[in-house]
Formats: sequence, structure tokens, C-alpha cells
Amino acid sequence: MKSRGRKPKIYPKDILLKIIDDFLRNQENVQIIRYKEIFLYALEEYNKGILDFKLSEDFWRKPGRQGKLLVDEINKKRSALIENNNQYIEIISTNDVINGLSQDTPATKKKIINQLKVNEYGYRKISTRYNQLKEKEAKMTQEIVELKAEIMNLKDNNEIYQNVLFQWANLSSVKDLDLINLITTGKTRSATVEQLFKDIFKEQPNKAILELNTDNKIDNVVTITRTKNTLIEDLDL
Repeated sequence: MKSRGRKPKIYPKDILLKIIDDFLRNQENVQIIRYKEIFLYALEEYNKGILDFKLSEDFWRKPGRQGKLLVDEINKKRSALIENNNQYIEIISTNDVINGLSQDTPATKKKIINQLKVNEYGYRKISTRYNQLKEKEAKMTQEIVELKAEIMNLKDNNEIYQNVLFQWANLSSVKDLDLINLITTGKTRSATVEQLFKDIFKEQPNKAILELNTDNKIDNVVTITRTKNTLIEDLDL
């Protein structure tokens, strides 16, 4: 008959909690307890004579062992992950930490929790405000992109309008078009000018001019050289 393996030794929970508590107090910015790190810390305490018994790495790492079970339980209680702008920020649970690690009386624990809860609530409030500001920032960023696109469109249209106006002035020299009273209203306005007026306020304000050029009716229409509009372009939009 096969003999069963020796059962793992069970250590007092309060002593193990003291080891973990001291580890957390002596380490900076520890959110998740790593098995290797707590093993090395406990080994160092043993070598210094502070700890009366030596704990193996398996004690902290192997499934089912007392050390691993305790570390996993504390890690689970310590961290409440909150997704924030696609990142995770760890929030220590005040209740779980005090109840799991403190050796004080229930009354003292309650006082400590009430004091620390102020910080926890304050952080959650700041976190909520942060999320609101991030959403507002994203919305404003999109609005800026749209405004820049609109400004570029207006700049392009402005250039087209300038070209159209200068070309209108030059159309008066084309005898075949018989252009008179280019800007004034009335029966004297020709069909060509009437069409120019209709097109200039549409999506393609230079449509009529382009059609006239396509028909080779205008040979001496001049274009203007684009000049810098410092009021807009100096903004580097």
C-alpha cells in the first residue's frame, strides 16, 4: 500500500498576514503581490533572524498551498480595476485591506476605515471628473478638426470668388458675349451674366466661367495670383 505524501504544514494566519503587511509597508508602489517577491522578502526576514521558520518558494507559488491562497485572496481584495481612457488604474479597497490585514479590534478597524474612506471617495470623484473632461476634450478636438476643414473650404472658395470677379471684369472685353451692366439688376442683364449670378452662390461658383472657357469663347481671361490672407493663414490652421 502506497503511503501518502506528507501534508503541507499549516502556519498561523496572523503571522503570515504580518509578513505580507510588513512586505507591503517596506516596498514602494506595490499594487499586486508577486509570489517571487514575497518569497524573497520572507527568506530575507528568516536569514536576519526575524522570522522563526523558513518558507519555501512553493509555499507562496504552488496551487493549494497556504501562502499562495492567502496572497491570491489579498490581491483580489486589494485591487478594484477601473477602466479609464483605455488604461487601468488600481484602486485599493479600504474595507478589504483593513479587514484583511489589520489586527486591531472591530471598533478600531471601523474608525480607520471611516478615515481612509474620505480619500477613496475623493479619488473616485476626481476619477469621474477626469472621465468627463476626457469626453469633453475628445468632443472639442473633433470640433476643431471640423472647423479647420471648414476654414480651408472657405479659403478655397474665397480664392475662387476672387478669380470669378476678376474674370467677370475681363469678360466685358469679349465682344461676342455682349456683356453690359455686369453687377446691376434689370432687363439689360444678359443671359450669360444671369447664369454667372446663379452659379456664384452654389457649390461650384466658377461653373459658368469654366463652361465659357471650355467653349473657347474666352481667350483673354486673366487669373489672379494667390496672396496670403494673414488674418487666417498666420494662425497656421
